[in-house]
Amino acid sequence: EPNGLAYDTRRHALILMHDDRTVQWIDAASWRPLPIAGTVSGTMPDHLYYDARNDRLFVTSGRNQRDGKLSAYDVPSLDMTASYTLQGADAIEGVAVDRRDPQARG
Repeated sequence: EPNGLAYDTRRHALILMHDDRTVQWIDAASWRPLPIAGTVSGTMPDHLYYDARNDRLFVTSGRNQRDGKLSAYDVPSLDMTASYTLQGADAIEGVAVDRRDPQARG
């Protein structure tokens, strides 16, 4: 069953992440699967953010009382390009990007 959801504005597709860590793209018009799918890493991956400018998928993961993680994946290969430990960010419940911050690349 789906656990994470994002929207891919380049491909006009929903991005679904299932409880088993599989990720798939679904065409928003036809509801048919697109040929982009794979598995993400991390303990209890939970939330998604799609960066259309750089064609990357960000995934948060973590458990209560543990440092969280933010991982970046190339699309469409779903190869992990970066992973960051977020100290003190346990049980992450969303992703936001501040485009005014010069460090933000999403």
